[in-house]
Amino acid sequence: MCYQSAYPVLCDDFTIVDIGDGNSSSELRYGWVVLDSTFGPDNAPLTVNIKSEYYTAGQWMLNTEDNCTDIAFTEASGQLEVVDKSGSNIADLVEPVQGAGLGGGVLSQGQSNDNNDLIFRAPHSSGVLLLTLVPATSVANKWPDYLNIDWDQDGDIDNDDFPSARVTFGQFRGNDRIIQWYEVFN
Repeated sequence: MCYQSAYPVLCDDFTIVDIGDGNSSSELRYGWVVLDSTFGPDNAPLTVNIKSEYYTAGQWMLNTEDNCTDIAFTEASGQLEVVDKSGSNIADLVEPVQGAGLGGGVLSQGQSNDNNDLIFRAPHSSGVLLLTLVPATSVANKWPDYLNIDWDQDGDIDNDDFPSARVTFGQFRGNDRIIQWYEVFN
């Protein structure tokens, strides 16, 4: 459930007390599916992590209670779309995108893992791809509509709203744990 006090505010906190059947402690959460952007060398595979998050206290948090959202998406079924954003024809060099398939195709504690992340095989060429989940797909295990939001902020949730991620091959920005690197030559 989303409560908007003013547009374009995404959502304000909204609580409904006792939504369960009286025998359980159910909680209704407003959430979305998120794809994490990734980058790396062009000679190694890259993975895209899928997460479900919910809105609380003015921020989006990982929904660790989500152990059932179906994420068995494939490009071949029309659930994923890959578009070349760099003009390098790199989209023709990667194999069709699909999950690793070892994790059962569902989120575990709100996110995919090494067994069911989306895998991009190494293209051995630099470039940027845009990966999107296609909301209008007609296959049986499409991603849930209730995990979609107004991504383009045009006031409605329709077929031009979808989560996306950038996949960049041929770029390495260094180690986040290194604050400063200083070399001394003798």
